[in-house]
This record gives sequence, structure tokens and C-alpha cells, in this order.
Amino acid sequence: MSSALRKMLRATVFVVALPASVIHAQTAAPARVYKFVTYTTSPEKFQAFLAQCEINANATRKETGTVEFEVLEPQNTPNTVMFLEEYRNQAASDAHMRTAHFLAFKQAVAHAEAKRSAVQAARFR
Repeated sequence: MSSALRKMLRATVFVVALPASVIHAQTAAPARVYKFVTYTTSPEKFQAFLAQCEINANATRKETGTVEFEVLEPQNTPNTVMFLEEYRNQAASDAHMRTAHFLAFKQAVAHAEAKRSAVQAARFR
């Protein structure tokens, strides 16, 4: 056996086996936050409310923590608008709720007497 091979065999190699949950916790990005929000208002107030939705959406899309923000009009559901929101993490979602444009939008919701329903979700796996 060559001396080089003997030196190599004498070298000690340490392999640390960490549980997958520890590795995942150290390497996983913070969980994205998804929100599906629906507003319904009266026919008389809908167009003005839609304009306020657009103002809020344009400002929200500029936030650094916003990944996606879509304003949708569901088919066969009059006077209703839906928001599809995706934020980088919970902190970004929380920061959005404190912005001046969101606080102004909340006033528009009250003025339009819009009914709100919301679901917050996380990605499966």
C-alpha cells in the first residue's frame, strides 16, 4: 500500500446526519401568503368602488413584499370584485395592511357599504 493511500485512509471524515426537518427549517424561505378577498356592493356604488379598487391595486403592486395582486370581476356575480393577493411572507402582508393606500381603501369599503369575505391560505407542501 502506498504511503499516500495510507495517509488518505487515516484521514478521518465526519459526516453529520441532520434530520430533514432541521435542514428544511434552515434553508426554506418564509412561507408565501395568499389571500382571496371578495367585496360585493350595491349597483349604484359599484363603479365608484371599482375605481377605488384600482387605486389600491396599483399602489399595492408597488410594495416590495407584493408578489402578485389581481383585481377580478367574477362572471355571473354582479356588483362583485375579487382580489387575488400574494405576499412574500406574513410580514409583507402585515405591512400592506398598515399602508396609507390600504387605510384609504378601507374607508372606501365603508363608504360603498361593501360586504367583505376573505380567506388566507398557504401553499400545500
